[in-house]
Amino acid sequence: MTSVDPFLLDILRCPASHSKLMPLSEEELTELNRLVVEKSLQRHSGQIVGEQLAAGLKNSAATHVYPIRSEIIQLIVDDAIVLPTSFQ
Repeated sequence: MTSVDPFLLDILRCPASHSKLMPLSEEELTELNRLVVEKSLQRHSGQIVGEQLAAGLKNSAATHVYPIRSEIIQLIVDDAIVLPTSFQ
């Protein structure tokens, strides 16, 4: 799992809701990757998520996850993963 600098976490905000972002827990990551395999997760754009996550940041309302790929946080709303209500 990729760690994010605490200073960066303190200033980053969700581009959609402007709420704080926090790292996914190992349990959340495992559950999301299970849903990816089942093809049960969608991006904000409506596209099915096809690749498993190594890490990600969720917004404080737990409605979206922004993937971290190659240590780069993907803060693009259309690429954000819409979390199931069980995460909220």
